[in-house]
Amino acid sequence: MQYTIAGKTGTAQIAQGKDGYKTGKVKYQASFCGYFPADNPRYSCIVMVYAPGKDVYYGASIACPVFKEIADKAFALDTEMHKELESLPDSLFAGYPSVKPGRAVSASLVARNLEVKYKGPSNGWVSSVQQAFTPDYNKVPNVKGMGLRDAMYLLENQGMQVKPIGRGAVIRQSIQPGTKLEKGQRIIIELG
Repeated sequence: MQYTIAGKTGTAQIAQGKDGYKTGKVKYQASFCGYFPADNPRYSCIVMVYAPGKDVYYGASIACPVFKEIADKAFALDTEMHKELESLPDSLFAGYPSVKPGRAVSASLVARNLEVKYKGPSNGWVSSVQQAFTPDYNKVPNVKGMGLRDAMYLLENQGMQVKPIGRGAVIRQSIQPGTKLEKGQRIIIELG
């Protein structure tokens, strides 16, 4: 079935009362919140799986397939959506999904579990659907467009101290990309 979807995965660690987040008693909650068709939404759905397991607990691995099953059934039963999609140009489905800059393994995993075409790297970092990059550990990376988790991961792994401000995707960074990197340097990232 061909229809467009949009959504966001989530993986959260669940506190265990007074024990908090101690190792050995860790539980997770996997989620996927999405809507479809992405260009003209008719349906939205949130899938949350509490304590899915110890080995596989990411939203992309657990909640995405459930969302896909629900979306496929809703699409199959809604004949009005079929007529609407028939009038759309074939070129709409010829491309690849838009992917927010971040870890390529996450984009690849989500695409695989949603069974959508994805042409791009399966590891490293991706700045757009078809452009992968390997961080230059001597220069400040460009984290604009990344989510907080990916931006923090990349910057902190390069030895920088990160101060985030706001929510959403990174829209500004206090040190220009490509600037010579100094370990322990503080960088402010603004999200919006």
